[in-house]
Amino acid sequence: MTESRLSLDRQVRFALRSATDERSVAVALTVEGRDLQVRARHMPDRMASATGLEIGEPAELRCTLDRLAAALDAAAQRQMNEK
Repeated sequence: MTESRLSLDRQVRFALRSATDERSVAVALTVEGRDLQVRARHMPDRMASATGLEIGEPAELRCTLDRLAAALDAAAQRQMNEK
């Protein structure tokens, strides 16, 4: 792997690109990035709590929205085929 510095984000120290697969990149967090990671670890629970939804409801909602998006895509495709 070859190392290259990333200047895009202060939370990422460096990236290591694989010598065998250049699509593969490993990154390491800076101290600042690790601190942010620690502070953010409770965010999913806080967000879920803020919604007032029960444990499985967000996943059910996601599934319903996926089905809605697929149905809308299919309807749009049918309309385009009718023209």
